Amino acid sequence: MNVYLPDGYNQNTYYPTFYLMHGGGQRYYTWANPVDGNAKAILDQAISSGKAVPMIVVMPDAPDFAPNLFTRELCDDIIPFVEKTYRVKPEKDSRALAGLSWGGLQVLDAGLYRYDLFGYLGVFSSGWFIGDNIYNVMRTYLASNGAKIEQSMRYFYYGQGGTSDIAYNNGAETMKLLRANGITVNYWEHSGSHSFVCWRQDLQEILPFLFKYGTPSVAITAPATNASFTAPAAINITATASDPNGTISKIEFFNGATKLGEDGSAPYAYSWTNVPAGTYIITAVATDNAGTKATSSAVTLKVNVAQAAYNNVVHLIPGTIQAEAFDVGGNGFAYFDRTPGSETGVSFRNDEDVDIENCTDVGASYNVGWATSGEWLEYTVNVQKSGLYNMDLRIACNGEGRTLSVSMDGANIASNVAIPNTTGWQIWQTVRVSNIQLNAGQKIMRLTIGDVDYINLNFVTFTLANIPPEVTITGPSDNSMFNTLQTVELNASASDADGSIVKVDFYHGSTFLGTDNTSPFSYDWSGMLAGIYTITAQATDDKGAVTSSGPITVVIQEVVTGVNEKTDQDHAIYPNPFENGIILKYPKEFKYELSDMSGTVLFGGTGEGEKSIGENLQSGMYLLRVTNNGNSNVFKILKK
Repeated sequence: MNVYLPDGYNQNTYYPTFYLMHGGGQRYYTWANPVDGNAKAILDQAISSGKAVPMIVVMPDAPDFAPNLFTRELCDDIIPFVEKTYRVKPEKDSRALAGLSWGGLQVLDAGLYRYDLFGYLGVFSSGWFIGDNIYNVMRTYLASNGAKIEQSMRYFYYGQGGTSDIAYNNGAETMKLLRANGITVNYWEHSGSHSFVCWRQDLQEILPFLFKYGTPSVAITAPATNASFTAPAAINITATASDPNGTISKIEFFNGATKLGEDGSAPYAYSWTNVPAGTYIITAVATDNAGTKATSSAVTLKVNVAQAAYNNVVHLIPGTIQAEAFDVGGNGFAYFDRTPGSETGVSFRNDEDVDIENCTDVGASYNVGWATSGEWLEYTVNVQKSGLYNMDLRIACNGEGRTLSVSMDGANIASNVAIPNTTGWQIWQTVRVSNIQLNAGQKIMRLTIGDVDYINLNFVTFTLANIPPEVTITGPSDNSMFNTLQTVELNASASDADGSIVKVDFYHGSTFLGTDNTSPFSYDWSGMLAGIYTITAQATDDKGAVTSSGPITVVIQEVVTGVNEKTDQDHAIYPNPFENGIILKYPKEFKYELSDMSGTVLFGGTGEGEKSIGENLQSGMYLLRVTNNGNSNVFKILKK
């Protein structure tokens, strides 16, 4: 006999058994012969695709045995030998029997007389000869046992090769007799007449129906295999399940051999939280009301660390960024690569999906290769100084039409940079993009491959194209106070490391005050109204780079005519400085408003005659505005 063992057969698993019979004039090897039955290829494909369950297939040798003799040989010798030798399930619903032509007659005899041994039958291009003794005996037998056979049978397959099949009429009469006695027969018809063209199709068609009775089916519906997450991850696992002749009691979810949880009602789901970084193999196990279990296909998940600089070293700009030093964080987060795993054989970052290879460029160790359209890499960078930069891409490729784009925090800084054909994957050239404006700060740089596949990338270098100027306000000092009648001299110092200062502009907020194009840089500011002003200076160098100074605050007061004691018998603010409260004395109704030295109003109110305020103030200097009889004055007061 020939015995087919499924891929992965092992001694820790029990398998169902399918007994597959040859026809008249054939032998045990006919089904296995690639030019005849080609059974191995058909079985491999059906099992690997999930259409059929893993099974052991036994192809016995029964050359032209009479059906009753075959039944005795099969039941007394072949089945006991198989179940002693191989890891098989020794029950009816785990045995199937099928055969072609004369082998089909053997199947009808063994399968119907010994229906206690087989849950599944298949007859290919065969049937009883109407009116002969076997037919007449079987007709009597089926009349008494048809109901029992129907109750025991899980699936009865009957295949014919069309009207040109020499067994067509016999098969039709046989099915008629079976059905007349209450036995369900599932009929299939194929091209190929009475030949393996037809029978190979029969084998393909019957396999998905075998060994499915009483076994639940279960599949994980989300997440998809090879899905990626960021630690600590929250992963919602969902599954579907069904049972052909019962109900689903529960679904258990597993990470490897470790049970995560279970759900006893549809829709079946489990929320897996705080999942650390790692690779996980997830399965779902369904249990039906009879206690029968089934396991889903495994789903592989990858949980990555949160995106961060490789080795926690942020790339500095200006400086050089090696292509292989992309951020950690995994596929879909820190980079996007269409093919899982790195197939270059290099022992560097081979837990990632980016393809890294040894590099022959001068001073290089590795480069990124096999980069295809739409793939990207991200790098955490720190631009140390705002300004114009030149970017040099060290690249190699063998072909035309390649492009590459670069962005910072999602904003393109270089789009579809043309990559020349260097005529070899380790023949390196430098491509420069000039005068890119970069602002200071930490950012995420992304390199994206254009529409044409395959670019090799060694490194990216940024150099300052123009060092921006530096500028500082030197006078007046921050929080200085003046009155509306004074002229305030604004002074600034400015320098440029690789050029000269063209001008310095002075601003309060966004309002331009004046300019000076010679050092020392200054501007005389006058005619201002009372208020609080934010002053900046802006320097421009000979290449057009602009830098703004840090701001200072200047307070402009209205002219104060009295500060300490009373100015006359009817108007007074006293004592100043004060320890408890300060008294405001005015003959008519007045308004007052107290602010801190930054101009923030702390409180205000109205009074008439005398009013004491400020009892709860902290020690310090304050601004007091008093409005009386249409006149408004600002006083500087001091709480001790």
